[in-house]
Amino acid sequence: MSVPNKIPGALPALALLSAAVIAFQLVLMRLLSAAQGAPFTGLVISAAMLGFGAAGTVAFLGKTFLLRSCPRALVCLLFLACSTMAATTPLTRVSGHFDLFLIFFDPFQGILLAGTYILYALPFFFAGLAITLLFLRTPERIGALYATNLGGSAAGALLGLTALGWFPLASLPGLTALLPLAGAILLLPAALAGNHPLQRRSQTLALLLPGTLAILLTGTALILPGLPDPSQYKDISAALQLPQARILYSESTPQGHLTVVQAPALRYAPGLSLQFLDEPPQRPVLFNDGDYFGSLPGTAGSAGAEKTGEESRTLLDYTTRVIPYEVRPPRRVALLGGRTGNDAAHALARGVQEVTLQESHKPALRLLRETHPQWIDHLYQDPRISTTSLAIRPWLERRKPPGQSSPNRKTDYYDLIVTPHLGRFGGTSGTEAMSPRYDYTREALQAMLRRLSPRGMVSTTLWLEDPPSISLRLLTTWVAALEAEGHTPAADHIAAIQSWNTATVLVSKEPFSPEEKEAVRTTAESLGFDLLILSGLDPGERGRFHRRAEGGFFENLDAILDSRESPELRDYWFDISPRSDTAPFFFQFLDFRAVPRLAAFAGTAALPYFELGFFVALLTALQAVVAALILVAAPLCGRKRWRSERKFWTFLYFAGTGTGFIVAEIALIQETLLPLGNHLEATAVVLTLLLTSSGTGSFLSRRVQPTRPVLAGTALAAAGLILVRARLGRFATAAALGSSSALGLGILAAALVPAGLVMGMIFPLGLRRLSVSHTDHLPWACAIDSSCSVAAAAVTTLVCARIGLEGAWFLSCGAYLVVAVSAWGGGGNGQKPKKLLP
Repeated sequence: MSVPNKIPGALPALALLSAAVIAFQLVLMRLLSAAQGAPFTGLVISAAMLGFGAAGTVAFLGKTFLLRSCPRALVCLLFLACSTMAATTPLTRVSGHFDLFLIFFDPFQGILLAGTYILYALPFFFAGLAITLLFLRTPERIGALYATNLGGSAAGALLGLTALGWFPLASLPGLTALLPLAGAILLLPAALAGNHPLQRRSQTLALLLPGTLAILLTGTALILPGLPDPSQYKDISAALQLPQARILYSESTPQGHLTVVQAPALRYAPGLSLQFLDEPPQRPVLFNDGDYFGSLPGTAGSAGAEKTGEESRTLLDYTTRVIPYEVRPPRRVALLGGRTGNDAAHALARGVQEVTLQESHKPALRLLRETHPQWIDHLYQDPRISTTSLAIRPWLERRKPPGQSSPNRKTDYYDLIVTPHLGRFGGTSGTEAMSPRYDYTREALQAMLRRLSPRGMVSTTLWLEDPPSISLRLLTTWVAALEAEGHTPAADHIAAIQSWNTATVLVSKEPFSPEEKEAVRTTAESLGFDLLILSGLDPGERGRFHRRAEGGFFENLDAILDSRESPELRDYWFDISPRSDTAPFFFQFLDFRAVPRLAAFAGTAALPYFELGFFVALLTALQAVVAALILVAAPLCGRKRWRSERKFWTFLYFAGTGTGFIVAEIALIQETLLPLGNHLEATAVVLTLLLTSSGTGSFLSRRVQPTRPVLAGTALAAAGLILVRARLGRFATAAALGSSSALGLGILAAALVPAGLVMGMIFPLGLRRLSVSHTDHLPWACAIDSSCSVAAAAVTTLVCARIGLEGAWFLSCGAYLVVAVSAWGGGGNGQKPKKLLP
């Protein structure tokens, strides 16, 4: 059956454009991570939805012109999407250098944030306008078009993740821009079709400028690629300012940009005791996305760093990290987040027979194990060391190694587990407040206890901060984990000592013996360290060598250990409650009740720097909400003749679809991060599975009549499935954690696909219903859907951090309940459209 409105090449062009949209989102996450230190998933998704929302509003206001000039407008829009993708990095440089750390200090940075937000939204605006125009051109084919849109998006997630592994990050904006360029070329024959040579000539000239611009910008991005400038407050920025600093190595990887920097002034002395009389060794440093990753104990191929690991392996004997080896010498050690191997070298020097080093940064592990093993004195090739690139939580849960039949092998258990270091030298300024840490939840610590031998211990070293926050939360979480595992009283199982800027907390599966307590005291005394926690500790034994500015710290430690409520803890500066897998934001400390006291203590200007990540997310959410309100309201302004009793119901329906879908998407990404361990991989997996299942649902909805009972029933089914997913999702996640990678993905897919299938039906069914009797609502409906997604994407990040993942699930469920109500109350005949295709 032929359809007059059908455009040759539209479906493949739509698939290419949709793939580019999702792949470009992944590229933006990596670009932001390289420049600012965090992937800003919510900001990127919100920027994408802002572009789509603005596209729907423009489509509504310029519907007549766009439809009259289609398909030339489609080709032009694809050229512009290509151009803005390729020019992303140069545009952000020209507009000014946005720096996350200055945003609440320099008012101009707020303007730059808004400008950067808009610049990132431009490619999505042109892409969204092209997709909306296709929907408007053939609303009767919305099922097939939306399925193609989602299917292409799913392919784009896989394509983007693959490209990040194969190509340098700087070249990816240009490579991604090739997809809409190819789509525009596919549509060119239809755009140039005309009955008269003069008409074809004018059409060619109209497309010449955007086409030439797209080719030039894409070629420039591929030939002269570039990256955004990193923040001046990143670790690497300070390192490169040192005298004689130089870059020894640079590599772009999917998990971050690796850089090795050498300078004579780069010394390795982490919380070193004043009893250490030698000169701290010079060591090159490995950075990941500009953040400190680890010092290299080998030569790094430089004559200026000839001191090798043999000389400096005893260095850690003069830090708080020595305490587990003095208290209870281990035979088998697991190092979580082993990074460049300093703790592994220390363990071997202390006589450990077997070391399992876990490091989930696969490119860094490969670099030090295979490409440049001399940089760490071939440490990872030592037969006593085995390495794994599994993320921490999957490694903890997968007790049975591949090829082994017995799950109770002695080699599954360790005498000592060393966890990743917490905090940073000088403090974090709250930049990690919005980053989930599944390795420091109560469930993670319980899993560590279960991996210990009967007399095993867990050691955690952290940078001290003032006022204390990280140290107190770590202690509350450990107490909760010990009590959950039946190891009570918790005070008998915990010991801790501190230096001038670090502390090490030691947790034992069985209570410390009197001899071991004496070893703690002796070690601290000999190194000039202070006792923090020890059963039977006399108050006078604390604070002998190092005085704290914050009063009440020791009293708070004792109150936490005794599991008692104290006025000091109840009215404390920060929220230090234990973290769990449903609320894994370990560095989220802000307690709104204490905000007035914090402002009085540090000043209003300094307040955001207690939790910078949260306040940036809050500012982004406010901008997104304002943008969404403007985009939804703009079509209503100056439209006196546009009167319809269905406007309210149209708004409710599509506001619900946009909010419900995007909230579920972000919640799924956060939840999938637990079994996968990598933010980018989790995003790609969720987008692939969710968009594929939703695209299938859209395709299946073509023969379903969009009546009120069908729309309301479908929305109720989506709400029910999301509610079930919220309640049972943790069981699926736990099953995926303990399974192989393939089986784990299968479990995640089985838990995700049913909801995605139903969710994919709701939007196209709603558009088809509008196309029957309210065609003028179609572009506004697209604008509402995307605009509400703008606000919801930014707000959901805050909901996950402040309330937990369950809050996001219930928000998504509530949104689809609103859809069900609006579908039933909206009226309309819902008759079959005249041109419904098979």
